[in-house]
Amino acid sequence: MNRITYKWVFMVLFFTFFVIPQHLYAQDYEMIDLGSFCFATSINSQGNVAGYCWSWEEYNYYPFLWTEKDGMRNLGTLVGGSWGVAYGINNRGGIVGYGETASGKYHAFVWTENEGMRDLGDLGGGESQAWGINDRGQIIGWSLLPEYPEKHRAFLWTKKDGMRDLGTLGGLRSIPYAINNRGEIVGISENASDESHAFIWTEKDGMADLGLGGNSFANDINDAGQVVGRRTDELAHPKGYLWTKKDGVIDLGMFDPQVINNRGETAGNTIGLNPGDDAILRTKKGVLIDLGALGGHISFPWDINEHRQIVGNSIDEIGRSHAILWTK
Repeated sequence: MNRITYKWVFMVLFFTFFVIPQHLYAQDYEMIDLGSFCFATSINSQGNVAGYCWSWEEYNYYPFLWTEKDGMRNLGTLVGGSWGVAYGINNRGGIVGYGETASGKYHAFVWTENEGMRDLGDLGGGESQAWGINDRGQIIGWSLLPEYPEKHRAFLWTKKDGMRDLGTLGGLRSIPYAINNRGEIVGISENASDESHAFIWTEKDGMADLGLGGNSFANDINDAGQVVGRRTDELAHPKGYLWTKKDGVIDLGMFDPQVINNRGETAGNTIGLNPGDDAILRTKKGVLIDLGALGGHISFPWDINEHRQIVGNSIDEIGRSHAILWTK
């Protein structure tokens, strides 16, 4: 048997006995359609959802807050702007995202019930986006810099100190994807060789390379410091991973985790095996549960809370995106 034949036999056996049996249809999950032309991007422990929708009347996007009691609520825009999107919500109801300003550029914002929408400004480059907020009110995102107007730079914003440049791994660009309640931040950054590496940032140590090599991503981090993302192995194959400071990298194979909750449960999709497949929940025991999609089409997860409620979007049979809440 030559190497090529052996390789294909091994792949067939691997997928048959190790990958396919783990994909189960989640019959105990209810799929709630929150609206068409919408994206559900974040969910808190109360089950409140943030995201954004397309308005055909305004012909633009608007950020929303959805609750089981009140349904969907348009959060409006920054002063003088005509559109906005929301990407994060914390357990106190704070919502972050970005939107158009009166100047026509876009700025990161934070929205609260008491204060409404607040412009967070930028690092001098004119534009910024906010992507996450923890329960301490710390906000992450990226901004342009005046000296590098085409490069994104990660920031941490607090009410006390304002917007703070988190730097890079030696290159010019960095983007944060998640922050936990301990203030630990993960994302990607260019190093001195212009390679994109997954990073973790802490107040004590600053930005550190996770050591996963080039073309690696850190997508999310929970309060226990568990990090999930995707990396490229020594054979240039993309692989999902779970990383902890104690155990290092745990290979998740074809599963591409996007988010992780404080119970260690993750949600994502598969890499390459079934392009455009359904959203998947991975339990702590490694069981992969297919969450399904509208009309049997594509679905993607964006966030998961401690009650295993998952939000994301699904594409219907005519190509429209629907905001989805998967709940038990």
